[in-house]
Amino acid sequence: MSTTTTYLPDLSYQATLSVFTARFLIYQGKVNNVPGLAGFYHHTEMPLSDGAVWDSVLTVYRMQNARIAQYQPSRSAVVSPYIDSRSNFGGRVTVDQARNAIANIADTAGDVHLSIAVQDGMGTGKGGSFFGSESGNDVDQYAASIVGSGSWGSKYLAPTRDYFWAMAEGIEGTGADLWANLEGMAPATSQNPCDNSLRGQSTKARVDKQIQQFGNTPVKVISFMWDPYFTCAGTGTAMIDRLKAGSTTPIITDSIFNGNGDVLVTGQNLSGGTVQVKWVDDSGRALDKTVTASNYNPTYGEELGINPLLESVTAKLGSTSLKSGKNYFIDVKNGYGQKNDALYSDRG
Repeated sequence: MSTTTTYLPDLSYQATLSVFTARFLIYQGKVNNVPGLAGFYHHTEMPLSDGAVWDSVLTVYRMQNARIAQYQPSRSAVVSPYIDSRSNFGGRVTVDQARNAIANIADTAGDVHLSIAVQDGMGTGKGGSFFGSESGNDVDQYAASIVGSGSWGSKYLAPTRDYFWAMAEGIEGTGADLWANLEGMAPATSQNPCDNSLRGQSTKARVDKQIQQFGNTPVKVISFMWDPYFTCAGTGTAMIDRLKAGSTTPIITDSIFNGNGDVLVTGQNLSGGTVQVKWVDDSGRALDKTVTASNYNPTYGEELGINPLLESVTAKLGSTSLKSGKNYFIDVKNGYGQKNDALYSDRG
């Protein structure tokens, strides 16, 4: 690390690090050459910033990817930059910067297949998972412990969803994959302790909101290196048990409100029930309709070459319209009798 800035690599040691990386990869090839070794994780971390100050990190990625291609050519690499969208933080990253940054990171891949698993920032209070319809709502108690009291829209530059849309644009054509790395914890308060950690236990609804905010852009969602936050008891039930208990809860990731009144709803656990849609038509009428979820497609994501776990249903509302600029809201109650626990909305 740099002697002046501890979170940046000191490139005066680059030649030494290159030799060490080569020896590490050669060693892995000799003692750990098993099918389960899919690739290697870049541990040097950076935000999704296109600022020149982070060029030294990109240099390290480029060197290490070249060594992987040289000594482990059949294996891939994963890197996990993070979103920091806090409005009042000097190192905040805009949506446009994130779009540029992910392209810069992808450019370090060389001949290695690189997956960029972006940390969403919700576990550390650096990012905000909210829809435009919620921008005026107060941040939750966990985010407030980091950014202070105020609305989501005032405390964060943009929702996580906007960042993932931009990153999908930035990574297109690079050969790299966009993943999401869901931060499986929450900022710690007196209400959610997790052993002696500096972070706290999250909630099932908060995790669902995080998944929802990724939309359909990442081809894979992981939650890497957060195991203790899923297993600690905290103030009650461990998160892993909450997730198991709520494994049939619908999660809505995206929707398309078509001109013929059909609304395509995508996500998970959507089948066998009903879809409720609230919207405003071109005449300004506020409408609310619940219909049977039809045209269930369990292979929606696989067919489109996106996250293969995504499925879809259609809500046939009949002849109607959607007023431009107005929010619409969707709830799903599936065949298990479960309803989504995270609000979903979009704008016409």
